[in-house]
Amino acid sequence: MVFSIVEARKLGAGNNSWLLMGKDGGRKIAGFDFSNSPAELANAEVEGRTLVQRTTSGTQGVVNAINASTVYCASLVCASATARQLRSCDEVSYVITGTAPDGSLADEDVAGAELIELLRTQSPSFDPYVQRVRNSPAAVDLSMDGTKAHPDDVSVACEVNKFDFAIRAEKVDGLIIAETVD
Repeated sequence: MVFSIVEARKLGAGNNSWLLMGKDGGRKIAGFDFSNSPAELANAEVEGRTLVQRTTSGTQGVVNAINASTVYCASLVCASATARQLRSCDEVSYVITGTAPDGSLADEDVAGAELIELLRTQSPSFDPYVQRVRNSPAAVDLSMDGTKAHPDDVSVACEVNKFDFAIRAEKVDGLIIAETVD
């Protein structure tokens, strides 16, 4: 995970087996192999490859929070696994990186954080949180503007617990590496 497009390109140029993925302002970055589309990536041949990711919001949050003792990259698709990892933490802070058009926090990000926090101690219904994500201004925008996303991105992002792993980000040799943890 990187802060800038320039940094991503520099890393990709030095490693032929590395792929670049990301968005800037909601659109795929020119010259990158992938956007930040979960539907697009689901069908991509990436096993054994390193992905260099740069986005406008999510990776910026990780890069800026990397000095925390532990950083997890969370979403609905790995909500329960992330909550399991967080159960052993005395103190948890959620970094909401997305914003709504009015400048407020993105409700889809807030809904995900609220669900994961509840999952640390309870077994809540997923439905209200999934509906908030599906009905969020970002999801509506993606659905209306076919140039910003794959048509299945919102549905794929709403597949609660599709994966039984959490994603932890750590600084290793000056790079921010995100890897799965069980």
